[in-house]
Amino acid sequence: MRDFFGRELSYVRISVTDRCNYRCRYCMPEQGVEWIPHDKILTYEEIFFLVGILCELGVKKIRFTGGEPFTRRGMIQFLEKTTASFPALQIALTTNGSTLTRYATPLAHMGLTSVNISLDTLDAEKFFAATRGAVLQPVLDGIDTLTSLVSRDKTKIKINAVMIRGFNDDDMAAQLTDYALKKGILLRFIEFMPLNSNL
Repeated sequence: MRDFFGRELSYVRISVTDRCNYRCRYCMPEQGVEWIPHDKILTYEEIFFLVGILCELGVKKIRFTGGEPFTRRGMIQFLEKTTASFPALQIALTTNGSTLTRYATPLAHMGLTSVNISLDTLDAEKFFAATRGAVLQPVLDGIDTLTSLVSRDKTKIKINAVMIRGFNDDDMAAQLTDYALKKGILLRFIEFMPLNSNL
């Protein structure tokens, strides 16, 4: 599969839902957004069928994202079925980590290529403000649980941190770096793409 410029497409991102349990200031307006009706999004059966077609077309890696994937009921079961059915496919997941403790055990045993966790600050007050009400500790607990269970040679755990001027560009980069080093996980700094003036 190639794009209009002749580049081979081997990596595809699939959003399983537009819904999220956070209201991050750089992601959506305070009042939220109008969700796509459930009957208008792909079913798990349709996504599974699509994954099979993509594999036949030469795709080697698929990342499942949202919104927040775990706001959609049945996500773990879908991941278990997909990883078992396509063992040669690299399957990755991006999550905000809010429910990671609950799902850490099945995630650790299904052989994902990577789990990326969004984490922009280690300051609980800043985290609460940036997400408009979310609590930091469950995310940190989830990371601890997952790192204690996962096989590092099979599944890489990564943190995605969006750097925002005036919010976490002081000493937070150093704190996040130190945190990632101590946990033995990869830290990736993501460029802030301003969508509005909330941050």
